[in-house]
Amino acid sequence: MATNLKPDISRGTDYPLDYYHQIGGVQYDGDIEVFFTVKTPESDTSADDTTAIILKTVSGTNGYADLSLTPVETAYNQGTTTFITPGKYKYDIVVEEVLSGRQKMVEGSVKIDGSPTNRGL
Repeated sequence: MATNLKPDISRGTDYPLDYYHQIGGVQYDGDIEVFFTVKTPESDTSADDTTAIILKTVSGTNGYADLSLTPVETAYNQGTTTFITPGKYKYDIVVEEVLSGRQKMVEGSVKIDGSPTNRGL
């Protein structure tokens, strides 16, 4: 479960996000790979998620992964130098581990708001 997932991301700022994987309400103690994806459409046919505006993949141990985003990751469309357009987007968190395989654990909407200050990014 994402313990500190906030519904708003301020563009160009840090966004702390911790993920603790549980199975049946019990903390999983193995290795995990966690995928955090933010897109405009809820679903598309991009097999490698290149249409995502925020894309983060993290390996974790003892069922924990730090998915925190840096100011650059919250400011620019992933892999580009184009600023993220403020607005409402869809996200999900998918986890892969040995016992259950790959599964979507969390999904919802997140608002990315703009900021007058873009210097230093």
